[in-house]
Amino acid sequence: MKILIKNGHIIDPSNNLDRTADLLIEDGRIAQIGQNLSVAPGTEFIDATGQLVVPGLIDMHTHLVHYTVLGLFSPFGVTTVRDVGSNSDFLND
Repeated sequence: MKILIKNGHIIDPSNNLDRTADLLIEDGRIAQIGQNLSVAPGTEFIDATGQLVVPGLIDMHTHLVHYTVLGLFSPFGVTTVRDVGSNSDFLND
């Protein structure tokens, strides 16, 4: 599976990236970053103009009990969360 994210503002401090560019993902891995990348027909396309494209974000302070009650899996698109004190009694009400 191939996904092309076009015109996103890519920020990746570990690779010293902070620029607008295209990003190609192949089989779940970043395959290429550059300007005006061309891809084969059938590639999924995402227009990220005006959007940030960043590595997985970590939410260091959340209360997941609220998301559990609402039936949501991960709040706001972050890849990792840390629950810092949800009140489990809330679930027993």
